Amino acid sequence: MIVNLDILGSTLAPPDKFWKNYLIVLGGAPYQQRFDRINSDKAIHLYYDYYGSRSFTDLFYRKVSDHKVFFDRGVPVLMFTSGITLNTNREGDTFESLDYSVFADRVDLISRWLQAL
Repeated sequence: MIVNLDILGSTLAPPDKFWKNYLIVLGGAPYQQRFDRINSDKAIHLYYDYYGSRSFTDLFYRKVSDHKVFFDRGVPVLMFTSGITLNTNREGDTFESLDYSVFADRVDLISRWLQAL
C-alpha cells in the first residue's frame, strides 16, 4: 500500500466552512469504519472525496498525484490531504499560513490508523 501525505497543514480551503479540523482521505472509503473508531475522540471531519466533486476526486486520486505510477500498477493507495489553496506552490505558501494544531491532530489520526492496520 502507498500512503501519500500531500498538503496536510492548511485550513485555508475547507470542504465545509464550518469544519476547520478536517482531512480529505482519497481512497479511504473502504476504511471508513476503522477511521471512525480511531477518530472518535478527535472529531476531525473526514471527507472521502475531493470537495464533493467526482471529477476532481478522479483527477487528484487517479491522474495527477505523486502516487499515480503505483495506482496505475494496481497498488492500493490512500491520499491524505487538506486540499489545494490559492497559496499552494506560490510565495504565500509559508509556515505562517499553516495551522499547527490541526496539523498535529491530522498526523495523530494518520499515525493511529497506520498502527491499526
